[in-house]
Amino acid sequence: MNCYDNRELSWLKFNERILSEAMDETVPLGERLLFASIYQTNLDEFFMIRVGSLFDKMLVEPKATDNKTGLTAAGQLNYIREEVRRQASVRDSCYTELVRSLLSIGVEHIHPSA
Repeated sequence: MNCYDNRELSWLKFNERILSEAMDETVPLGERLLFASIYQTNLDEFFMIRVGSLFDKMLVEPKATDNKTGLTAAGQLNYIREEVRRQASVRDSCYTELVRSLLSIGVEHIHPSA
């Protein structure tokens, strides 16, 4: 891949910056929770819209390459899969830390069926 990112790949980097705000202990806990929520909501929308479009493009024009990255749609999907996998481990540890922080101030998650 060359030194440029297209909108899908740069979007993943943008969302990672949102996740980094959720991990930042200097940010108030309520805002960190908000950033974690925004991160996940953005990721859900990213998969519904952008990944869906790339999947369609992979089926219709499998050899077409992006003019910024030089990647085919399948190549971009592979990159996205690896990047989201990497970010998921960060997100999971962030969530665990947020839950611990909430418990330390007396906020508990109660399952609706309880």
